[in-house]
Amino acid sequence: MNFLRYLTERLKERSTWAGFIVIIGGIGLKIDPALWQDIVTAGCAAAGLLYALTSDPKTTVVLPPAAFRVDTKTQLADAIAKGDYAQAAILAAELAKQ
Repeated sequence: MNFLRYLTERLKERSTWAGFIVIIGGIGLKIDPALWQDIVTAGCAAAGLLYALTSDPKTTVVLPPAAFRVDTKTQLADAIAKGDYAQAAILAAELAKQ
């Protein structure tokens, strides 16, 4: 009974269905190589439809304790030192809001 529960839980995950689509597309390539582009296009469309119609997994962002956070000014200085001016501009704009 545990295997049936495991299988049922996997079938609820969209990654399982996306994997099935890729496998079916791969099998199709071996069946008829002349239609490979149509098979791949259909597989991509099916995967896109799957991801568009299913919800994203819920994620939780866990921030480190305040003692371990690096302040924005330090991040800005590091970005400038590394020559990452795009990141520096983002951090400068964040500092301007504060």
